[in-house]
Amino acid sequence: MNPRPELFSLEAFTSIGLMILILLVAAQFLRPELKVPPVSRDAPLPADVKAIFKKSCYDCHSNEAELCWGDQIVPGYWLVVRHIKQGRSHLNFFEWEKLTPTERKQKLWEAINHTLLCAMPRADYVFMHAPANVSDKELTVLKKLSGRHGR
Repeated sequence: MNPRPELFSLEAFTSIGLMILILLVAAQFLRPELKVPPVSRDAPLPADVKAIFKKSCYDCHSNEAELCWGDQIVPGYWLVVRHIKQGRSHLNFFEWEKLTPTERKQKLWEAINHTLLCAMPRADYVFMHAPANVSDKELTVLKKLSGRHGR
C-alpha cells in the first residue's frame, strides 16, 4: 500500500507545474493595449521641479511611459497598464494646456502635496523603480514651490 496519496505524487506536482507554466506563457498574449498618445506640449514648470516630476511621475502621468522589463511581464503588466490609465486620467502633464489656470494651480498643488505626504510615487512603483523615490533634497525643492515650510 502506498502511504502517499496520488495527489502528492511527483507526477502530480510535475503536471500541475507544467499547467501553471503553460498558463503563464499563454497569459503573456493577453495584454491590454497601452495607448501612447503623441507627445504634445509639456507643463511649463521650473527646470528643477520638472526634473523631479519627470523622474518620479511621468511614467504614469504623461504620454512618455517607459516600462522596464519587469513591467512587461503578465500579470504585473495588467496592473501597470491600469495604474498608467488611472494616472493619466487624473493628471497628464502633457495635457497641461487643456487645463484652466485654476485647474493647473490645483493639479500642481495636489501633485506636490501627494509627493510631500509620500502618497506619490506609489510604493509598488518605487519598489520596481527605485530611482523614482523622491529624496529629501527634492522634497525641499517642492516645498519651496508650494510655499510650505514644514512637513
